[in-house]
Amino acid sequence: MRQPPSVKKTSIIAGEGKSEKIFLEYLKTLYWTNDGKHVVKIHKNIQEGHGGGSSINVAGEVMNQFGCLPRDAIVLLLDQDIAEDLSCTDITQQAIKRCRYKSVIPKDRIKCIMMLPCFEGFILRILGKKISGNSSYCKQQFEMIFGKKAPKVDQGNYTRHCPKKLLEEKRKQISELDKLIRYFEIATKADFASYFGG
Repeated sequence: MRQPPSVKKTSIIAGEGKSEKIFLEYLKTLYWTNDGKHVVKIHKNIQEGHGGGSSINVAGEVMNQFGCLPRDAIVLLLDQDIAEDLSCTDITQQAIKRCRYKSVIPKDRIKCIMMLPCFEGFILRILGKKISGNSSYCKQQFEMIFGKKAPKVDQGNYTRHCPKKLLEEKRKQISELDKLIRYFEIATKADFASYFGG
């Protein structure tokens, strides 16, 4: 008897800009294996040249594009400095309310990962650099290491500065990094229950 075709699971992981998107694509090459069970889509905020805006705006942008589609999960990579003291739950709930369409993704399958204080600071922490709570300072230090434009277009920067050996070492110390890596590892197995806790 002919077996029915299997339905691929699909999830979205989204960052606020080009640098985040390139870094997520780099992690995907290291930790995700395409075994045909699950499709990972990497998205960035589409407001070219306008920055990410508030975390709610970024989350709402992603939810508007993908929340009404039959996706299995959405993971949002957000800067803590623009979270306005909101929790991840608050951000996702407000983003869902702003959606033009009713979300079909279960609320417990939408996850935020906060970068402290911002994405650039998060990368500096991986590199073992001291950071301050000032995002402008973190961005300046980031550009001194990676160059002003290169990280937006060149995955090779992350390959050189953030090799897998370093990522494996730092994921034990930086919980946000571990959550990102585990997402790609679990996405390979399409085992979201273990990632989202149910």
